[in-house]
Amino acid sequence: MKKYTSYILPAVIILFAFSLIFRWFRGRQLADQSLSEYGEGIKIEDLTETELSDVLKGVGDFEELELEQSPETSVEQSSGMIRYEIKDDKVKLSVMSSLPKPESSLYQVWLRTLDDSTLQRIFILEENKGGYMGTAAVSAELLPFEIIVSREQQTDSKLEEVILRGSIHDTATE
Repeated sequence: MKKYTSYILPAVIILFAFSLIFRWFRGRQLADQSLSEYGEGIKIEDLTETELSDVLKGVGDFEELELEQSPETSVEQSSGMIRYEIKDDKVKLSVMSSLPKPESSLYQVWLRTLDDSTLQRIFILEENKGGYMGTAAVSAELLPFEIIVSREQQTDSKLEEVILRGSIHDTATE
């Protein structure tokens, strides 16, 4: 027994280290699964060329909503607006914003439902002549919902720094 006692302490340390690695790996798998379920069921569609042209030109029954700057943001002089139309059980929306050019990050637009706070990334804002812009269509069943513009270091499913926000409500029920 005496010749095995020098092996017991290293074996216990190795088993403890493996148990910690296993717990870390298992926790990471569970976190990844919860992220994929977060926002499940929200279908986001790209607009057709004619729908995109109509949104940009304002052709149709479009509402406009100014985005409010988040008080926690470090991005100065940011402004934006949402142009949207509720038609055919869809909300066709376009987000236009005036934001400074990011050095090593990008701007993303998120949708957060107001009833159950489901969060889903909609699109990445792309730089155009008049600033940053992006368009999409979502189901009108999600109304009312909040649109969030954020600055992101990575294109993952985690909301980082909120810059602008605004809420779209069903105008037929108001």
